[in-house]
Amino acid sequence: CQSSPQKARLGQILTGLRQTTFAFAPWQSVRSLEKLRVYLTIFILFYTANTFAEDYEAYLREDALLKFSPVLSILKKSLETNDIKLLNSIVSYPFNISFPETYVAPEGNVRFRGLKVKDYDDLKEKYDSIFIHSVRSLVQCITPNNMMYDKNKGFSAAHGRIWFFDIIEPITGIRKYALSSISVNPKDSKWAIEECPDIYLVGS
Repeated sequence: CQSSPQKARLGQILTGLRQTTFAFAPWQSVRSLEKLRVYLTIFILFYTANTFAEDYEAYLREDALLKFSPVLSILKKSLETNDIKLLNSIVSYPFNISFPETYVAPEGNVRFRGLKVKDYDDLKEKYDSIFIHSVRSLVQCITPNNMMYDKNKGFSAAHGRIWFFDIIEPITGIRKYALSSISVNPKDSKWAIEECPDIYLVGS
């Protein structure tokens, strides 16, 4: 939530918007007035977004690990037991899934094929096609200590093959780490093979 000085400043901006809106002379066009409103609204949204971000400081890695480790444990347990409801508790929607196949976008860029898992029902429907053997092996391999930490994003492994973002739930306002994206490749990750040779058959 915003501090008192921040609220006061935002109040001043909103008051200025109202005063500016009604200060227009009758002969000035409605179109100009609406344009001014749009510009000022964008400014207010930008300001409040930055204010909101400043209230949530980036974690030091040690603090982040304490908050992230239980999330990774839940992911591992949910896959071991195929408990999709448990998995759902740590997923951030839309849950981004990418595949190794590529296509040429209308603007000419080459992109990886992907999809977005919208909600729990969608997760249940796509669960088996996402959590294939190579993904399960990767999850089995990763630990809080062998993952990369980006203080502005969260934790990742295998060069971004899996990401847990540091998020704030829009309804509850709770800050947590959540499973945000996975690259679904039937080939085992070279990173994971090197990290965890005991659970991989090299060359498989």
